[in-house]
This record gives sequence, C-alpha cells and structure tokens, in this order.
Amino acid sequence: MKAITCGIVMAIGLLTVSSPLAQDAGGPGRMSWRIAAINGEAAAGNPTMRFGSDGAISGRTGCNSYRGAGEFADGTLTMTGPVAATLMACLGDGLQEQERSILGTLEGTVSVEFDPFSDVLTLKNTVSETVLTLIQQ
Repeated sequence: MKAITCGIVMAIGLLTVSSPLAQDAGGPGRMSWRIAAINGEAAAGNPTMRFGSDGAISGRTGCNSYRGAGEFADGTLTMTGPVAATLMACLGDGLQEQERSILGTLEGTVSVEFDPFSDVLTLKNTVSETVLTLIQQ
C-alpha cells in the first residue's frame, strides 16, 4: 500500500486551467459529482467523483474511497498514475462489481463529454467501453 500511495503522490499532475475539468463555473471542475449510472444501470451506495484543480481525482465507489490523478485535454482524460483505493469488503447490492467498473473506467484513457444544459458529465473508457454518467451534486 505504501508503494501505491507513493506512486499516487509522485504521479499527481496538473489539469490545464483552460480545460472544462479545471473551471469553477460553466464546467465540471472542482466539483463533486454523483455517479448516477454505470452502463445505463442505476448505481448503488451513492458513489461519487471529484475533480481538483491540481489534477486530483477522488471519490467513493459506493463502498471504498479512491484517489488518483489525471490530465485533461481535447475531451480526453488521461490518468497519470495508478488509482489507489481503500480495501473494505463490499457486500451486497453488487457493490464489488460496481467498484471494479468505476475503478476500471479510470484506467488509461477516458473520453469526457459535458452537457451544459443538463449538467451531466459522461466518462467512457476507450478500451473497456464502460460508461459512467455523473450528475453534479
């Protein structure tokens, strides 16, 4: 766990100030989001995601907490290091599978779409094609 934590600390990158993920208003930056759906299915246990102006990405899977770092450019979020998560047992309501889906979406390259009319943020992993639908809290 120390190696993962050190890797996360060393891997924290900066989001460009002009990106929608780094803005205070008119975009999803520095805000808390509720993960409302995974591949169109309602999420359980109130999972969340937060984007920091320093490139930090953190939240809850509905069971465990997680933290990582990324960079955003041209509609793409690229993780700059591994995502670390706490290791509590996730019992009931499909929380274990949900956690795998959320953390798996944050591996590698993720396309990002923001709908300013509905304040919905959609993240889609370009390899697994897992889709997370987030709603501003």
